[in-house]
Amino acid sequence: MGEVADMMLEGQMCQMCQGCGEVLGDGYGYPVFCTDCQIERGVNAHGEKRKPKPNQEKTKCPDCGKKVKVTGLAMHRRDVHGIKI
Repeated sequence: MGEVADMMLEGQMCQMCQGCGEVLGDGYGYPVFCTDCQIERGVNAHGEKRKPKPNQEKTKCPDCGKKVKVTGLAMHRRDVHGIKI
């Protein structure tokens, strides 16, 4: 690439998305991705892969039958049904 394009991608001039070239504002001093490219590529602003969310198993509440996350069952029963746990 040319010198100016390299400076833009490195964040030394106006900041541009390194994925699509959208102008993001003043230079930050490091390359970044715009929000759309972050979502499309599954990366954060610096291009690092996002960590996958842990698999959240669900169970039925014994009181009302609503499906809730296993880790949130106690809070659901406390908040919705008034059961002290």
